[in-house]
Amino acid sequence: MFSKLQNLKIDKPLLYILIITAFLMLVRISQVDFTGDNSHYAVRSLGYVDTMFSDQQTTPLNWFEHFPWWANLSFHDHPALLFFVQHIFLSIHESIFFAKLPYVLFSLGTLILVYQGAKENYGEDIAFWSTLFLAFNSLFLYTVRAGYMEAGVIFFIALTLFFFSRFLKQEKYWWYFGVSLGLCFLAKYSVFFLLPALFGYILIKHRGILKRKKIYLALLLFLAVASPIIIYNLMMYKTTGHFDYQFSRLFHTANPWVADEVGGAVMNLWGLFILLGKAVLFPYLILSLIGLICALSKKKMLLIAGCILFLTGMFVITGASYNHLNLYNLFLVLPLAYFFVTLKNWQKLPKMISKTFVYIFTAYIFITAVNSHILIRPFMETGAGWFVSGAVNKNVGIYQLDRYLDKLIADNNILSIRDGYQELKNKKPSLVDKYGTKPEALQLPARQFSDMIVYDDNLNWFVELWPFKRRRFYHNIPILSTEELKRFAPEAIFEKIYFIKATENTAIEGPIAWTDFPIEFEKTLIDKGIEPVDYIYRTDGLLAFKVYIFEFE
Repeated sequence: MFSKLQNLKIDKPLLYILIITAFLMLVRISQVDFTGDNSHYAVRSLGYVDTMFSDQQTTPLNWFEHFPWWANLSFHDHPALLFFVQHIFLSIHESIFFAKLPYVLFSLGTLILVYQGAKENYGEDIAFWSTLFLAFNSLFLYTVRAGYMEAGVIFFIALTLFFFSRFLKQEKYWWYFGVSLGLCFLAKYSVFFLLPALFGYILIKHRGILKRKKIYLALLLFLAVASPIIIYNLMMYKTTGHFDYQFSRLFHTANPWVADEVGGAVMNLWGLFILLGKAVLFPYLILSLIGLICALSKKKMLLIAGCILFLTGMFVITGASYNHLNLYNLFLVLPLAYFFVTLKNWQKLPKMISKTFVYIFTAYIFITAVNSHILIRPFMETGAGWFVSGAVNKNVGIYQLDRYLDKLIADNNILSIRDGYQELKNKKPSLVDKYGTKPEALQLPARQFSDMIVYDDNLNWFVELWPFKRRRFYHNIPILSTEELKRFAPEAIFEKIYFIKATENTAIEGPIAWTDFPIEFEKTLIDKGIEPVDYIYRTDGLLAFKVYIFEFE
């Protein structure tokens, strides 16, 4: 086996692509802030705990006096695989970088699978260009650098299609196909479009395989691998009368969750086209579709067309945000490469012109990727879909705030306090063992705090999770929002307050969720002659937070 590993070779073009892509993914990756679902994914993965830190979306951890065994098999809103993978990396080091590192590795793996799969089915030219176009795709880079699950999901889709292709040629790959398809469903439910796409392709092109037992063995293996989510949903329905978050919304059954919308709620084909075009660039999308039409005219890429068709149908029903649309990328790059390779081989067009065209296009998407994700201030931000991607990685000061809090807590020796989530953690003993009240905190008087970090309650809920609620839940650091301070101040004693006030240059709540108390509280401090002692700036130099430190009266 070792000798086989020594003999493994990687094509030099692929190696160069991987090196360039790794740079594009990793440069300043920690400064790309958690501003959406990626935030609660990372915080929940840290302790591998299914809670949303909110009463608006409760979980089995809230519902039961004792956490049931079956609730360990999945999470209430997504399967558990990617949470577990991220948990492993965060166990190495608790940081933004390690929260995103698995998605970097998954995405590099996706490039390898695309290259190898395209090489086996369409030749080296299409393999090279399709991999390069995916590597420079702005939406692909966006999901990786932001740390969205879709960066992992697309890897398992690529793995499944890779082994499906091999299985159609050699039946010995049946179990690879079954396992990879099962892992897809353990990654995220958004892979459901694969089932009708694969089945439809088999009916049209490989109907004879339905007479062979290996396809049914692969199906049984798929069900076995995906069994955790099946058992989880059956037990949840038996116990509560409804399925998990996603299936409850799909079947419109009664459930305890109030949200009914998914992502950006794209409900028509034109809206979906515009959103996707802004994310991947309109020339990229249009040329990919032209390439697909050319391929279909030659009776090629039928499976790719089926995947696009059923993925589109799914998004028309469920809606989508930029990160969800990353799933399209796997099916756009092959037709795009096919278009340029066909153009290059077209006898009526001089090779110099066709080569110049593909080089200009490659330079265009590379420059746009750098503009969208590497430059601190992208040029022409209003030209989304043409000169910059609509899916731009942003820093709104959360990375800098996180580092500031690390230093603040260390320099001022701010100690952990009694566990504010004790009732919740008691339902799952492993949480108490790892994250419960520390013995030294029991020596402190109840409701008496020498230090208290207070943050602006108008900060967007997503961005407050990593810097504040993570420290409060896992490390029992004394942290309150301004609304909680207002509520608990009459009943508690605070000696020193560290008040972190958000500015308009960070991610703040909209008018519906806005409260006046943080502004009034800051005004009271200023009226008393208390000025900010520290300022926290974004990567682009704009002021994101002001820090007030004062003795509390």
